[in-house]
Amino acid sequence: MLCLPAQSSGTWLAVATLPDEHAQLCAAPGLECNTQLETWLSELAPKAHKIKKTQREYRKHAPAIQERWSDIKQRCRQAKRFEFDVRQVFEIARLNINAVTLGV
Repeated sequence: MLCLPAQSSGTWLAVATLPDEHAQLCAAPGLECNTQLETWLSELAPKAHKIKKTQREYRKHAPAIQERWSDIKQRCRQAKRFEFDVRQVFEIARLNINAVTLGV
């Protein structure tokens, strides 16, 4: 099971889709703790920039998160930790598969 810290997906989406110098990204430290960021994304103007908190919208913007993942990790420490944790899980799984394959 994978768990994302609260507000992280919205923050990562904002970092992936907004220019680095955007006011909401520069407004305050603790970007990942901004509980209003996802609401703010849904109210962006012009309408073409709005991102509603729906599975469809988040999936639509998933490629941007993938493309800007290194930028996201630099600005969002929970993203860096999430990646570390996921890598750990996959490494353990790989070791377990190898042990089973080798009959250890």
